[in-house]
Amino acid sequence: GLPAVAPGLPAVAPGEARRTSCLGRRFAYPLWTAVAMVPFALLPYPATAALWVALNAAAALGGTLLALRAAGGPWRAAPLTIALVAASQPFALTVWSGQIDGLVAGLIGLSAWALARGWDARAGIALALGLLKPQLVVVTVPAIAARALALHRPRALGGLAVGGGVLLAASLAVRPGWIGPWLDETTGARLAVARLLPTAWGFAADLT
Repeated sequence: GLPAVAPGLPAVAPGEARRTSCLGRRFAYPLWTAVAMVPFALLPYPATAALWVALNAAAALGGTLLALRAAGGPWRAAPLTIALVAASQPFALTVWSGQIDGLVAGLIGLSAWALARGWDARAGIALALGLLKPQLVVVTVPAIAARALALHRPRALGGLAVGGGVLLAASLAVRPGWIGPWLDETTGARLAVARLLPTAWGFAADLT
């Protein structure tokens, strides 16, 4: 179910019924993610669920093709590339769990494609929107920013700043004090989620 407690709000009192995500007391995404999801809350649940799964899958596969083209891959490689992604564990987990990963993958692919075409500002904005799930781009965003700075591509930095600024402004308009409680939540019990996931972090947690 959807989290009952958003960032910046007090935790549910003991004994009260609550619906939360797998760990923690509060919504663990930045508040701008919840703000971006508001349109989906206006639809009946079955329609929203179907739309969300379709959007995630389409974004993931579309982003894959854009990344292929950004790397100079030929269109004849597209069927095999799509098949590999569609058969992968991360794709299956995204569809099964309803996570936002597919949408973020699409934004990253769009950003890579735009950078390859010299559309730096659009690339920066697309990458900034990937902050809807910041743990997926915690390395990518600084790396792209550093590369843009080194290559004297200020429009990419500007796009990053504009996209990130819009997300931040929208969230602060809803609840100005959300950042502190969110940091408290995400640097606490939520870190235990990492060991459950098929990532290098989870692998290290299992071994060490």
